[in-house]
Order: sequence, then structure tokens, then C-alpha cells
Amino acid sequence: MQELKVIHSEFVGLIDIIAVDITPGVSLDELKRYGKAQNYPWLIGRSEKNTLQTLGVLSQSTKIGITSDGTLIYKEVMGGGNVPTWREAFEQLTNRG
Repeated sequence: MQELKVIHSEFVGLIDIIAVDITPGVSLDELKRYGKAQNYPWLIGRSEKNTLQTLGVLSQSTKIGITSDGTLIYKEVMGGGNVPTWREAFEQLTNRG
């Protein structure tokens, strides 16, 4: 997540990053407090397990890029991706690439 902070600042106002959690029993307020403690500059959200299954998210820390029309253009599991890879995906999402 630290590397994602680096690239996020380049795309503020152009894309939304949302960290999504499905942990049972954890409230949105708790998640937001955690995000604030970690200095996450992006949105924090909750979802149901079936939403992530629909998107093919099967493991923790999966990063996906979805266009405004709902097209999945990027997917990487935990440990995958880096600043240049994310920059390229974000540029595609903003139609700059």
C-alpha cells in the first residue's frame, strides 16, 4: 500500500481508489479509523463477499481497475504490481494512455 500512495497523488481527481473490506463484524467506522491511522489518502468501503466473487477477487489485497463503463482493465493479486504498472493502468483509466 505504501507504493500505491506514491502513484495516488499523480491521479487525484482523475480516478478513485477505494480500499474494500469484507471482514464480518468490522464496521465501516472501524475501517475508516484504520485507514486514517495508516495515512491512506483514498476512500475506504465495505462490500459483501459475493460482490468480490463476481469480480473474480479470490485473495486478500487484490487490486482491480474498472473503467466508468464497468470494464475490468487491470487485476493483480497480493504482491503483484508496482508504481510503473499502476501508472500505466491509471493512465488507461483516465484515457491518458
